[in-house]
Amino acid sequence: MKNETNSRILNVYFTAEGILKQFGADTESVFGELAAAYGLTDKKDISALYALTKKHQIAVADTVVRFERTEKLLHQCGKSGIESGFTDTERWAFLCKGSGIRRAAEAKLLSEHETDSAESVRLMEDAARNGDITALTVLGFMLANGIGAARNLPQAVKTLTKGEEWGNLDCALLLLRYDKKNIKKHFTFVNVLLKCDLHEELYKSIHTAYPGIDNTEENRDAELVLKCFAACVEGKERYNKQIYNPQAARVAYSARLSRTDKQKVLFSANKEVLSSVNELPLDMNVNNKNVEPSYAPFDGMRLKRENEADRVWTKVCGYGAAARPGFRPLLLVCRDRFILDMYRDAVAEAFAGAVVENIDAGGLTEKNVEPNRDNVVVQRVIESKNATVFVFDVTDKLSTNVVDGLVNMLSNEYMRKFKIHDLGITFDFSDMLIVLTAEEMPGAQLVNACDAVRLGSARDEEKGIILEEALNEWRIKYGEDILLTDEMKRIVCDSNASDIQDVVADIACHAKAKRLSGKADGVTEVAVKAIVNRFADNGAPFGFGGTLNNKGKA
Repeated sequence: MKNETNSRILNVYFTAEGILKQFGADTESVFGELAAAYGLTDKKDISALYALTKKHQIAVADTVVRFERTEKLLHQCGKSGIESGFTDTERWAFLCKGSGIRRAAEAKLLSEHETDSAESVRLMEDAARNGDITALTVLGFMLANGIGAARNLPQAVKTLTKGEEWGNLDCALLLLRYDKKNIKKHFTFVNVLLKCDLHEELYKSIHTAYPGIDNTEENRDAELVLKCFAACVEGKERYNKQIYNPQAARVAYSARLSRTDKQKVLFSANKEVLSSVNELPLDMNVNNKNVEPSYAPFDGMRLKRENEADRVWTKVCGYGAAARPGFRPLLLVCRDRFILDMYRDAVAEAFAGAVVENIDAGGLTEKNVEPNRDNVVVQRVIESKNATVFVFDVTDKLSTNVVDGLVNMLSNEYMRKFKIHDLGITFDFSDMLIVLTAEEMPGAQLVNACDAVRLGSARDEEKGIILEEALNEWRIKYGEDILLTDEMKRIVCDSNASDIQDVVADIACHAKAKRLSGKADGVTEVAVKAIVNRFADNGAPFGFGGTLNNKGKA
């Protein structure tokens, strides 16, 4: 009966007992739940262990004062040779109780008013908010079993996870019982903790209770947390093992930081560094290199361009090999913004759940493309999401420094070892897909860093579709109908305007200006011809949604 497993069960039970009894909890059921969490399956052994807790001299020592008084009496009896009435097993259980109630008292979980359950809940929640591991353990157990409040398993898992992240075995064992959805993760964590602490008896019990779970890959992050607690710098422990530190836990479990960088940050005495690192996107998913793109979005594009779509698709497929040296991002070039946007959207949709970040490269500064905290990738990336697609529009003329920075960012090796110099840490951003779009082929430096695909301008049979899409988009975005006759639509489609969307935007603005001025004649053919002529041969300086270019006249 006396072993490491039973000692831990008794210790946790006695820690919780003084709190749970105020809620009228069935202590035998509570004990059975804890025993099951620790891998005990024999009902006779569980009953015998529970009966031990009800022995009179053990049961009456239910506060720190009463325990110490009984302990003092037993010590005096031992000195005088008088029989104490305790067997060795009972004395062991008695000492386990003392450890448990002291633990609860140190965490300030015991109300001074023995029947005030509301006060107990308040104390428990306050301590849990402050990161006390004992409070997190007991509160998580209460929530999982509906003691003192309605049963709330999601909240119980969230509470216990903080303790597990902080290297607490009791929280990890309870999660193994209550969070079946992530049972492999918790089993691996328990396995690492038990190996580190060499609890052989408990290790056997858990492996017997949970057979067949594959735990061949040990949780290296769990090992790091344990090393963090064991590490002493200048003779002082860096972290209190009994107080959960959310910033340190976030660094330890980051999907982006290397093991070396985690240790560097966690062992640092500089709290400002820890806070600064926590401001970075640490929790991004890292499964993106294995994402298989889907051709379906290319097949469903509004304009049917099979050969051209296949060329772009071939480049997109290379994203699955983004980890390989020599991988080059995609550069799409087309005078027609509608076609550029159509392919950009197809690329993004090819990766299910991808987050698309559209960036006007013309608005970037040198700092935005350097490896620092102001970098556009660091600032724009969204945590806990799948593959992020960064679309850089390089239509505007870029400064030499911005071009140099962009070229570096297009290098897979550079993104894999993206070092933030002022913090001395390195990120792996190599699974971010970068796509460049441009209306004209950019300079050789950018072109050579990419796989460029020049897209054909809108054909005559496609212009009608683009026009209808532009009119519909205006209707959806701004709630306004632009009424064009068939002849007006023909005028637009027959023109050689480089961007029908910009033509539509200017026609819409013209129509709105007429309305606001009280003129009821609306859009006329003469007005449409005038607007189209401004865009002819790409010669307009800028339309409502157009772009400044060298051919236009101010």
